[in-house]
Amino acid sequence: MEIGISTACFYPVYTEETFKIISDLGCNLCEIFLEAEHEYDKNFTALLNDKMQKYNIRAKTVHAFCATFEQQLFSEYERRRYDALKVYKKVLQAAVDLGAKSYTFHGDRRCDNLDNLDFECYVKNLNELLDIASYYDVALSWENVAWCQTSRPEFIQRVKSAAPSLKFTLDIKQARRANVLPEEYISAMGDSLINVHVNDFNGEKSCMLPGRGEYDFKKLLDRLKGIGYKGNAIIEVYSSDYNDYSELKTSMEYLKGLL
Repeated sequence: MEIGISTACFYPVYTEETFKIISDLGCNLCEIFLEAEHEYDKNFTALLNDKMQKYNIRAKTVHAFCATFEQQLFSEYERRRYDALKVYKKVLQAAVDLGAKSYTFHGDRRCDNLDNLDFECYVKNLNELLDIASYYDVALSWENVAWCQTSRPEFIQRVKSAAPSLKFTLDIKQARRANVLPEEYISAMGDSLINVHVNDFNGEKSCMLPGRGEYDFKKLLDRLKGIGYKGNAIIEVYSSDYNDYSELKTSMEYLKGLL
């Protein structure tokens, strides 16, 4: 297991400026959060590659500015879905250009009742997304997000059974916000889990730097080792969750000490 840092930790610092910060913290692994649609373009990914090479940074996964299109990938209005698919393919191409092997995905908003979901149509759309991702040789890694369909372990189990090539990202803060134990998501995701966003929490805050809150990371890492997990552990917090970059380094070293 390898510890990395998400470029999202530094928002609103421009994406291309985050690699020097990550390198200065003694880290060479990141998740790249592409914060605007023009950041999916080849000219921009070429700029990112130059910066990554300069600072010896590797990207295992990318995350899109998903609010603009991902929900429409499941739209019943075919023109919206068609437009969203064009953006989706640009993100996958950006992942290829950046050397990333997975795309961290939010998907669409949670519906109140899974029984009201046209699951056959839903899985048809999902399998199309997986086929497209396979063409780019990039894994689609669906993240548990409190306001999205994957907030429920039972939904994860259902789509996993229907779409075996689907992969998953576990996010601790989103588990907290959904009031679901991270261990429940791990059980649902099983050997399809390929990425973990690590963040901490306490009774007042749902997102803190690892080691600052009350979550038992030793227990988490032991559980991940127990299922044979060999993916990443990516620190992903908000810039409002710390005062100085050195605090990120302290959290990274804390996690490394538990491995």
